[in-house]
Amino acid sequence: MTSGRRAGLILAIGLAAMLSGTAWANEVEDAQDTEVWQCAEDEIDIGEYCVKVVESEPEQAGTPKATPFRRESMMPGVVRRSSPQPPAETPARKPAVVVRQTIPVPVVAEGGYGIQLGAWSSRETAERVGLSVIESGVNAILSPMQRGDKLLWACIAGPYASEDAARGDLQLLKSDSRFSQAWTKPLKGLRLEGIEYTPALAAEK
Repeated sequence: MTSGRRAGLILAIGLAAMLSGTAWANEVEDAQDTEVWQCAEDEIDIGEYCVKVVESEPEQAGTPKATPFRRESMMPGVVRRSSPQPPAETPARKPAVVVRQTIPVPVVAEGGYGIQLGAWSSRETAERVGLSVIESGVNAILSPMQRGDKLLWACIAGPYASEDAARGDLQLLKSDSRFSQAWTKPLKGLRLEGIEYTPALAAEK
């Protein structure tokens, strides 16, 4: 082969190689431009980006507790009426002072009978005797009596409507040695005074 033909062949081969390399580069560039990107299985395609979705564990709700209901009265929507309770009884209020007065103070008797138990110069002493009689269950009164220049206080059991009624208590009272000399007497014209009586006062005297 002549040197001229050899040089032309080499030139042709080089040109072909250059053209083929350029074509290959263009193909690679075109392939890069046309390559399709795909998101992974755990990703979501939102256009230009792939977003990975991480599923959070569901919150564990507490186990609901069953609310027990008693029969009838506690069932929802059921109202059980209780029987009305009677109002509490208010204890009777006792009087602070119990006063027992046989007759108004003072009064002049227009009749009736009594049992004279004795006479004392001190009204307090006569009243103390009268209280002890009242404690035994027999009414007693006081009557002031003038004896000369002295004022005495008589303690009289009664009054009674009749002398027979007075005699009914006379024997009972005479059984007490203090009143062994007691006697019945009419009360007409006498000034009588009642004795104020309370259990506490009787105990003190």
